[in-house]
Amino acid sequence: MPSLAQPLSVYCYGMPSDVGGANTELWHTLKLWRSLGIGVTMVTQIPPPSYKWQRRVEGIGCKLSATLVPGGSIVVGFCNSAFRHDAPMLHAAGCKLVYAPCMCYPLPEERRSLLADRYVFQSEFQRSKLMPRLRRHGLAEEHGVLIRGAFDMAEFPFRPLPHTPAESFIVGRLSRAYGEPGHVPALDKYPRDLWTQYGAITYDPLRARVMGWSMEIERHCGKPPEWAEVLPQGAESSQEFLAKIHCLVPGVGCCAENWPRIGLEAMAAGVPIVAEEKGGWMEMLGEVPPISTVTEQSDEVNRLACDERARGYMLACQLERVGMLADADVIGEQWIELFEGLQ
Repeated sequence: MPSLAQPLSVYCYGMPSDVGGANTELWHTLKLWRSLGIGVTMVTQIPPPSYKWQRRVEGIGCKLSATLVPGGSIVVGFCNSAFRHDAPMLHAAGCKLVYAPCMCYPLPEERRSLLADRYVFQSEFQRSKLMPRLRRHGLAEEHGVLIRGAFDMAEFPFRPLPHTPAESFIVGRLSRAYGEPGHVPALDKYPRDLWTQYGAITYDPLRARVMGWSMEIERHCGKPPEWAEVLPQGAESSQEFLAKIHCLVPGVGCCAENWPRIGLEAMAAGVPIVAEEKGGWMEMLGEVPPISTVTEQSDEVNRLACDERARGYMLACQLERVGMLADADVIGEQWIELFEGLQ
């Protein structure tokens, strides 16, 4: 584990939660920072944090504060609206700002310069999309850095769901993404023909489970068929959901993802992923069969449903892959280098 050259503390806007990729990444990042000995003070907002998450962050040694951040502090925001709002004030107070956007396009408040001293990208794909705009706002190339999202694999034990011939093969997808403002579901993460795509998988019997469902998504994708189970956001934990599916299939024709957290969780938990060759998915998965059409997607899912040995091989490859991506020594060293470069 890397070590600090001198004591280091940071302020961080927001709080972890069960909803939103940036908020789940924040939790894993806080645990990593604390394991490195970095002092962390959470800048709380209104409404106050849930008691569950307040207990969890305090349990790993983070402090909570609703007071103003002292001038000259290092302040971090993970795709956080309050951080974006306060950035000019923090900058004027001499704070060093670190911003980690979560999308591959600028959110409304990001369309102006946030005056951040460092931008942290989770994927090369995201960096390629955002860095040209940030250069125009004066961000130096070396100040846009790639740090993979921290991920504690211990939270997702490797427990693949066995499958035998003639029993249902269960495909699924989970989306925690809710756009701002007003928690509107991010519909571009769902293909409009989701049920047609799943229906093209010829393995019989087939079932589907989708969590993160809402009336807005139903209007977007259509009414679920009888062989599909849809769950509202938070009906189960990610661990519970992944334990009940044989394969994660996000679908073809969705928006290009940055660094989907559910992918890391599925690989660690023992759920193979059949994802479109687009954006951060392929960067995350590495050596996998390229999928660009519904037919290719269906063929690959059918192969895994019919060949448990092939599914086991993919599971082993993806477990090795997520272990490399989640290397705490590598990610921790990168955060220390970034923070120490701001002191």
